[in-house]
Amino acid sequence: MPGNNPICRNSSEIGAYLGIDKRSVPYYQETHGLPAWKFDGKGNWKALKTSLDNWLFEMERKNMQSE
Repeated sequence: MPGNNPICRNSSEIGAYLGIDKRSVPYYQETHGLPAWKFDGKGNWKALKTSLDNWLFEMERKNMQSE
């Protein structure tokens, strides 16, 4: 990811940022509310890094409570 870009521009970048397989992005988006989108439902997945950070913190909170 070049520079300090605030956005992940595709599923590979999103996966690398979150530590998940890029093919899992649609699953997490549909079932766990991953804040990723496609413009008009087409093209590459996009996600703001700050939104991904917030989502990760929420997933951690939910999963730590269930243990």
